[in-house]
Amino acid sequence: MPAFGVGDVGSNPTRPVNITGESCVSTYHLRRPEKEISDPSELRRILSTQRYLTIAMCRDGEPYLVTLNFAYDPDAGCLYFHCAPEGRKLDFLRENPVVWGQVIEDSGYLQGECDHAFRSVHFRGLVELLPTVEEKRRALEFMIRRLEDEPERRLGRLQNAAKLERTVVGRIRIEALTGKANLPAKGV
Repeated sequence: MPAFGVGDVGSNPTRPVNITGESCVSTYHLRRPEKEISDPSELRRILSTQRYLTIAMCRDGEPYLVTLNFAYDPDAGCLYFHCAPEGRKLDFLRENPVVWGQVIEDSGYLQGECDHAFRSVHFRGLVELLPTVEEKRRALEFMIRRLEDEPERRLGRLQNAAKLERTVVGRIRIEALTGKANLPAKGV
């Protein structure tokens, strides 16, 4: 997996990891390194348990941000999403498939602290729009099994090849991960 942002990391480096846990060098670091989530298995756990993500895209110097439901495939090191066959998101992705994403595990507002408890994963990724009906079917089946309480009721819809042909399914190949936790102190 490629590194990104190679350069001087200063005295308190945050070292994003790729999906296999290998360190990737970043030019940025957390101001409070004790909040860093550096354990790759914890980063993968957060991705596996949450149901929506936000991705940032850029085209011609213009940023754009969208929130999507998704499913994380830990074996492939990727995220799947689906969308309509046209729209601003696809316009941006077709011109620049590099995204920065965020998944948040929200633990709620901390009353009296003027703070919020959370764990977050940030990642750099490359979006691929799946070209074949079979690839789309596999990715959507993965999403349904991951997200639906009763997946068997929805899986039959995947047999309609014409409908799948019109559906856009994206795969975000994760190139690097970093995480942060802001949790209340134990015993407080």
